[in-house]
Amino acid sequence: MHSFTSSFERSPVEMPWSRILGIAVAVFLLFALGMEVRLAQIGVVANARDSQEKWEEERARANQLGEKALILIGASRIQLGVDLDILRTITGMEPVQLAIDGSTPMPVLAGLATDPEIRGTVIVDYYSHAIGDYGGLGKKYQAGFESHGAATRHRQASPYRQSEKFLTEWAQERMASYTDGASPLNSLLFRILDDDGARSLVTTRPDRSRLGDYTLVKMPEYYHRRVARTLGINLSSFNENTEASLAKQVSMTSQIDNAAFINDAARIRQLVSAIEARGGRVLFLEMPSSGMVRQVEEKRFPPEKFWKPFIDITGAKAVRSFDHPLLRDFSCPDGSHLDFRDRRKFTIAMAQALGLQRPGKAPLSP
Repeated sequence: MHSFTSSFERSPVEMPWSRILGIAVAVFLLFALGMEVRLAQIGVVANARDSQEKWEEERARANQLGEKALILIGASRIQLGVDLDILRTITGMEPVQLAIDGSTPMPVLAGLATDPEIRGTVIVDYYSHAIGDYGGLGKKYQAGFESHGAATRHRQASPYRQSEKFLTEWAQERMASYTDGASPLNSLLFRILDDDGARSLVTTRPDRSRLGDYTLVKMPEYYHRRVARTLGINLSSFNENTEASLAKQVSMTSQIDNAAFINDAARIRQLVSAIEARGGRVLFLEMPSSGMVRQVEEKRFPPEKFWKPFIDITGAKAVRSFDHPLLRDFSCPDGSHLDFRDRRKFTIAMAQALGLQRPGKAPLSP
């Protein structure tokens, strides 16, 4: 006797999982692309994360490159003001950005000087006030590299590490959804749906160079705040008298005693000699500054008492932006840093001023 239920049985439906997965991936990619397009429309751009680990990886790369390395050390001025892609094209060398925002180049220079693998060219972002300062983040990062050097090189050589880096860092450094450490969900909720549209003044690139867009800040308040910071005073409010008040403070600025500076410059001579003994070069560059920021720096550190003795003592090639015809006309919107629109022109001029052009290479147009 036939079962009455047999007529109601059906064969299991075969689910086209590969097709469903393909559709899901396509929807995800279209959604991610749509977010990137929208974020670009409201002015949010990809912003890489700058970390000690990232710095240590670049520091290890400087060793691997040997004489081909063009190493930039210093603080925010050279990190914001130089275009590494342009520098690579002009010089034929491989730029390595080791500048650290808010730090001093001295501990990094000392680390390079004692490292026998450093045989390339070093460009030092010169600050008169920093010649004797071997502390700060520069000291921390350099100590970390010396402690983690072998592990850092292992990460760079490991196929697993390279794959992980491609899947995480590479994507995050190039997608606006992750800007300023945000997640795609936060970018969707607080930048797209909320239509905030705010973007940071400073954008960090994967090579650790930075771009500053000073059209995004309110002027002259931002400039006044920078002047006050240079003077070492607190500026809590702004009014029609702010400019005059700051100018008065600037006029009362006095020179710093240069006795300690002269002693510190002698140590720099030793560091430069150590790198030169291995066939390397050390070049010093005083980046542009403007307005009252420049006035304060000139009053505290007059070139005849600081810059000129520094050159005499160290014997290194050095260029001061304010004295060089190719560099003296650059202006800093906040008094201290170049806008990203001037990076290309400044980098070309800087390379010429420092004599870094590749032989036979036609000069780039600004």
